[in-house]
Amino acid sequence: MPRKIFTIVAAHPVEVGWHELPRVRVDSFLVEGESLQAAFARVAPFEGVVGATEVFGIECSDVMLSPSTSMRREEGLREWLHWSGLVRRGELDAGWSLLAEGPESFSAREERVFAER
Repeated sequence: MPRKIFTIVAAHPVEVGWHELPRVRVDSFLVEGESLQAAFARVAPFEGVVGATEVFGIECSDVMLSPSTSMRREEGLREWLHWSGLVRRGELDAGWSLLAEGPESFSAREERVFAER
């Protein structure tokens, strides 16, 4: 079976001050594998993936030197939630798949942190 290249992105909350807008850290991985699930299994134990709130993946249609994402290392939480929502609703032409979710959503974490302050 031919091997393929996949882009996997994992999003984590970023600790911010009370006066800052919420942000997420986005880690991107370019992984070879027979399937998206096989590629995810290879990076699932990596530091950038373990404990992620959301992990998405997609097969790369072209050979690239960097992951096929325009996301920066840190995104505004609203921008990430917008993109994540588009993927979840199937509103993007690309074939991104949700691979994993953490125990606490970004919204639940934001509410908890606000209540703790």
